[in-house]
Amino acid sequence: MSTENNNKDNNDSVRVLVTGAAGLIGNELVHQLLRNGVTVKALYHRTPLKNFDSRLLQIQQCDLLDVFEVEDAIKDVSHIFHCAGLVSFSPGQRDELY
Repeated sequence: MSTENNNKDNNDSVRVLVTGAAGLIGNELVHQLLRNGVTVKALYHRTPLKNFDSRLLQIQQCDLLDVFEVEDAIKDVSHIFHCAGLVSFSPGQRDELY
């Protein structure tokens, strides 16, 4: 059996959650995972994902500061890639960053 078939068989049981999926790194990660046949649950906070059309993709809005939303989002996933983050150069948001 080829390695490619082994990867496809292994991907059937893998369900990956990506936080920050609308961001630069999270978005690229989602693309790469889908390209490799991995089922992905992509989380975003405010900006919805664009340019995705895959039966392997589930897109869900989620506030990572809401424990109930997070508990719901992580159901039935085998791996989590945490790519979300608050990016700001504004001194007024310093307390939110730390």
